[in-house]
Amino acid sequence: MTTDREISLAVLAGDGVGPEITDATVRVLQAAAGRSGLVLGLTPYRIGWKAYEKSRSTLAPETFATLLNHMGWILGPTFAGEYPKDDPIKGHPSGYLRLNFALFANVRPVQAWPQLDPLIPDLDITILRENTEGFYPDRNLAWGYGEFKPTEDVGLSLRVITAPACDRFARFAFDYAAAANIDRLWR
Repeated sequence: MTTDREISLAVLAGDGVGPEITDATVRVLQAAAGRSGLVLGLTPYRIGWKAYEKSRSTLAPETFATLLNHMGWILGPTFAGEYPKDDPIKGHPSGYLRLNFALFANVRPVQAWPQLDPLIPDLDITILRENTEGFYPDRNLAWGYGEFKPTEDVGLSLRVITAPACDRFARFAFDYAAAANIDRLWR
């Protein structure tokens, strides 16, 4: 049984720069947990190429199933289409997780720390981005990338944008602003 002083996170390092980013994230969380008295349980799992080499899937079914047992995850970047064609999840593990866990909102808060003598001392912004459609043509089209070149000097890209996803995200953004007591969206 966990308490409000305990947190269990899955750690999925990813590919490319993913392990480096994930390691830095873990170090920061461990330092914060140590200062606050939080008990932090971190369990590593394979995702991406390391998972494929072991299980012939970039996200093994047992890893997917075990993610349900964690309060959250640290997910490092994964490649975007460089995986083998026989991958059962069609070659994009983070996109697969987004779709199967309905992770539609990318929330990135940024706040200046006065102790670091920031250039913008009152910086306090949050970037919100819809995370399943739009800028991800390789992750939301049935057969891969939505890019093609009809001629050598013309490149086109298709993307999926649906009314339900836009509505869901707009409602989330306004609810987020209300919960954060934000009275203005832009200055």
